[in-house]
Amino acid sequence: NCTGLGARALCHDEELYPVRGQLVKLMRREGLPFLVDERDLSVPTYVFSRQDAIIAGGTAEPNEWSTETDRGTIDGILERARRLVPALADLPVIGTLAGLRPARSTVRLERVPGTRLIHHYGHGGSGFTLAWGCAEEVLQLVREAEVS
Repeated sequence: NCTGLGARALCHDEELYPVRGQLVKLMRREGLPFLVDERDLSVPTYVFSRQDAIIAGGTAEPNEWSTETDRGTIDGILERARRLVPALADLPVIGTLAGLRPARSTVRLERVPGTRLIHHYGHGGSGFTLAWGCAEEVLQLVREAEVS
């Protein structure tokens, strides 16, 4: 079960909640650095280049279900990102995005006793960071289920 926020209804998991993240896509320019500013964790700021755009972010808004971006928040992201990387100042904005990350106080990664059902969700903003280790744990649980 890797249903993310769907696990709230599917598994009756009231501990699961969304964390909305907002970001800005800017026109791509070669040579811009990848930077993360963690001095104030209440407003995480990062800038990185992708093939199609420069991504500037972001936010971590617990219990916010809206997938719409907020103009004031987007302006704040741009201000912080341009302070971090002044070369962003003349790059046009080509889009804004908001997404929901499923979070809990602890990741749910377990096999339901007596079944082959494995729950794996609730990473919040750490899903990418934890993916490799969690995949190894899920594989181990699958192997254990095959034996039993």
